[in-house]
Amino acid sequence: ISKLKQTGFIELRLALESGDAEMLKTMKKPLILKKARRVVKEAREAGMRCVSFLLMGMPGETIQQMQNTVDFAEEIGFDWNVISMVLPLPGTEINRDLIADGHSFDFADLERYTLPVEGVSNISSDKLSEFRENANNRLNFENNYNLTRGDARLALKDFKELSIRYEFLPKVWYHLGLAYEKINDLDNAKLAFLKTHSIDPKYKDVSSRISDKNQSLDSQKLLVN
Repeated sequence: ISKLKQTGFIELRLALESGDAEMLKTMKKPLILKKARRVVKEAREAGMRCVSFLLMGMPGETIQQMQNTVDFAEEIGFDWNVISMVLPLPGTEINRDLIADGHSFDFADLERYTLPVEGVSNISSDKLSEFRENANNRLNFENNYNLTRGDARLALKDFKELSIRYEFLPKVWYHLGLAYEKINDLDNAKLAFLKTHSIDPKYKDVSSRISDKNQSLDSQKLLVN
């Protein structure tokens, strides 16, 4: 890790995929969870940003095993977590196995890595989508590492970028407000909460966080500091 840092690396992207030892065996992925903890710890000490890539919805994978992955990622504490669903892409072993079992796939369904593909998992697509959404909310928003345990300025940077890409999502603005609060920028925190309220007045406790709900809102100010 120290040598990577010396050569200019600023971010560690770890294809963790699963935090469940048995599922890693099923995936034929030679990753030792204990070593993953150490690598992330060393990368963080070296000042590198740490991003995990998680994979859910494997054939035979249970809700508990997916929960183990979420718990493990939260325990380690990544700056951000990219959560994808299994795609049985043509030419892969999982694709051949599923086709041999009688499944067929529309190639268009294999281009959306955040959505489950029918027939891959024994868990319903609706339940998988709900689990992924809850996992994303927990890891990247509600229990965001930098917002709760790390450097709030790094969380602020992430949420600022998200507010540009997903201006319509109240959770982005709400957590941007929390990040501003963490660095004691209360003016911008209020603007972020006002933006949240303008999108969804009932989102979490946003109404109690702003006193003047009719105050004019200039969300561009949020991008200045």
